[in-house]
Amino acid sequence: MGHLKKDGLDPKKQVDLAENLNTTASGKLAEENQDAALVETEMPISKKTVKRRTTAYLAKIAVLSALASVLYTLVRFPLFPAPYNYVEVDIASLPAILGGFALGPVAAVLIEALRILLKLLYTGSTTIGVGEMSNFIASAAFVLPASLIYKYKKTKNGALLGLVVGITSNLIVSSLSNYFWVLPVFSTQVPFIMEIRIEFSFIYAPIVNLTKTLVTSMVAFFLYKHLSNILHL
Repeated sequence: MGHLKKDGLDPKKQVDLAENLNTTASGKLAEENQDAALVETEMPISKKTVKRRTTAYLAKIAVLSALASVLYTLVRFPLFPAPYNYVEVDIASLPAILGGFALGPVAAVLIEALRILLKLLYTGSTTIGVGEMSNFIASAAFVLPASLIYKYKKTKNGALLGLVVGITSNLIVSSLSNYFWVLPVFSTQVPFIMEIRIEFSFIYAPIVNLTKTLVTSMVAFFLYKHLSNILHL
């Protein structure tokens, strides 16, 4: 018969047991640290932080809307003589594009809506509100897809893609809007406008809209990088 071990376990088994205990302890510690980190990342944002970000968001929308209203008033001119001068070139959507890239597509549409509202409050309408509504529809068709695409693809290529899609959307939506809604409604005040309905909707107005969206896009593309830190929350 062999000799019995006085210590109960041989040295090799004691070493293995110690290593297993160390591994188990290390694993539990790592799990505890991971759980703590997960709890920390899932902690809700404080009410104070939410309030501060909301205030900054609304303040930037207000400032950009006021700037857009000023641009619409000061920088605006027709490309064609009457009766095709109802659509004018302007860069009033520039603040909405910049705001949309920084704050999101909802902010872009809000900036456009507030710009139109400010215009109506301060100068009224010479087109029974039809021109302003048409301007809003066309502008929203430009800034909404542009800022929406950039929201999910925040690169130069994403910005370019968004602007190209926005320009295309603007041309399609504004042309259809002019033909099917704007001019028929406006004809109640200016009956002869229906006589130039086709060329106005699909030739002259698109040329003007293409000009202003191209200019706005180029300016926005080169300005955004320099202003992004100011515009972001």
